[in-house]
Amino acid sequence: MNSLIRLGLRIASLPILDVKKRYPLMRKVQEAISKEEVELALEKTDYILFDDYLLSDDQEYHVPIRIFSPTKNVHLGIIIFFHGGGYVTGNVDTYTKTCLELAEVSRHIIFSVDYRLAPENPYPAAVNDCYTVAWEIANYFRNEFPKNLPNEFSKKTPIYLMGDSAGGNLAAVVSQLLTEQMDFQVDGQILLYPAVGNDYSDEFVESGIFPSLKEKGFDFGLTLQNLRDYYDLYLPDPKLLKTDSKVSPLLNHDFRGLPPTLLITAEHDLLRDEGMFYAQKLKDAGVKIESYIMPDVPHGFLTRSILFPEAHKKLSKSINDFLHVTEIINPEEIFEQEGLGEI
Repeated sequence: MNSLIRLGLRIASLPILDVKKRYPLMRKVQEAISKEEVELALEKTDYILFDDYLLSDDQEYHVPIRIFSPTKNVHLGIIIFFHGGGYVTGNVDTYTKTCLELAEVSRHIIFSVDYRLAPENPYPAAVNDCYTVAWEIANYFRNEFPKNLPNEFSKKTPIYLMGDSAGGNLAAVVSQLLTEQMDFQVDGQILLYPAVGNDYSDEFVESGIFPSLKEKGFDFGLTLQNLRDYYDLYLPDPKLLKTDSKVSPLLNHDFRGLPPTLLITAEHDLLRDEGMFYAQKLKDAGVKIESYIMPDVPHGFLTRSILFPEAHKKLSKSINDFLHVTEIINPEEIFEQEGLGEI
């Protein structure tokens, strides 16, 4: 790893960056940085980009979504994306650049979900929002398929769930819920360095069951203390981490029937080993899965394409190989017929 990047990760790991005290500041910094990125995105003419919303499961909250699509050479498929940020930070603005890159790489239509954040909206708000969007989109294409869509679309239009970090957790949880409730089966899930574990206590870390918690949990950006702080803010009851599979996907008792999965962890990430253990759980249950550790990168490399260009090239190839994209459409027809406008 580049020595300057390594130094930056060490600085980012300093205990002065207290998540519980500084998450409002973290949000403001992210928003300031993303503002220019969103403005640049709006200037692009080779993409359709607009905001919409879906009604929450309890009918009391509108879940904002941002939709990204190339205007040409679009593959026939949908990716529902859940952003990272420890359930506490991040939004569709801070992930606009990332989702544009994803749309460009995959040539798929991206639905980015602006789920509610903790601590203002603790668990299960984020899970409910993400499930609502996945269910509504799947239902729209599987059951309520509108006749005015181009002929290339069908009830078999592939739908994928994707997320990084906390978003990877949410994608895994929503996949589990859809499978358990037999509502719909998505065509696949892409989990990037997902948070799927259920124990980050000192005793568990020292046990060595997941060595990366100790080896990578102190000076590679995301620290063990950060992780604990995020869950303290996210969960109304800390016991849920060890008892609820909708918080910790590793607690699921039956992984059979889950969709094909691409799971990628990062070499210098404390979540590395729990992610690979989850991948093995899926494999043992007969789930079609591709998994590997991205070498020489830290947690969060998805949003740092400039710092880790080689990793992004490999990631792009992995995503496209997984999606098996073939068909091409012109999305302008869809949005014109649906009466949807740009931001």
